[in-house]
Amino acid sequence: MDESTFLQRCKALADDPSDAPWEAENLAGFFQTFRPDGRELEPLFADIPAGPDVFNRLRRVYAATTTSKVSAQYDLYFIVRNPRPTSDAHLLQRAADQIANWRQTAAEFNAQKLVDLLTPMPQIRISKEPPPKVDPNDYDSLDMFIYEVLCDWHGSLAPLCPHAYWMREGFYHVNCDHYLAWYITWPWYMKSSRIREPSEPYFDLWLHGAVLQCLSPDKITLFVPPAYEHSAKSGISND
Repeated sequence: MDESTFLQRCKALADDPSDAPWEAENLAGFFQTFRPDGRELEPLFADIPAGPDVFNRLRRVYAATTTSKVSAQYDLYFIVRNPRPTSDAHLLQRAADQIANWRQTAAEFNAQKLVDLLTPMPQIRISKEPPPKVDPNDYDSLDMFIYEVLCDWHGSLAPLCPHAYWMREGFYHVNCDHYLAWYITWPWYMKSSRIREPSEPYFDLWLHGAVLQCLSPDKITLFVPPAYEHSAKSGISND
């Protein structure tokens, strides 16, 4: 199946009555059409190499974000409204796991500057406050540097099938989040890397409503929902 044929199949699934053929950009918001559970998409992914594995990850996103009718009907993107409860200690460990994965990715990609910035493991502060808005033009932040390295690294990987390219808009617009999209679609890329699950800790943090913000190596904060028991003030210094 070529890209055009695949996209017209997606158009039919979305029940789009327009005459214009779909292009890749039309997949932005595609998955939102199939709330609350996405089950209608199973036949689409069944015909794609490693598609069932990708679909299983996508179903976890549906399950995490359709806990209320309001969330299912009105959120433009997939937003976790009722995060899973857990301890601060667990969230801090998951944040450290993600930073360790970023460091390993940088090493695989020969991005030594990022490896050095993340060695030894930076201290992670925890906060119950809402995460502050970040200036999208702050190109000097550690977050931006990590993102740039990760984008270059991911772009160098060879996916298992062309569907990984064809469906990029749809997966990115799950939550306008490359890290989340990379987690969902990783079964299409895992054979291209020695890193087993580079974004799994990030996904776990997302499920729990936690946001990891890295302004600099000495300003790394994990913002967690205030309902969680504050069982750990700060910490995690594993190399």
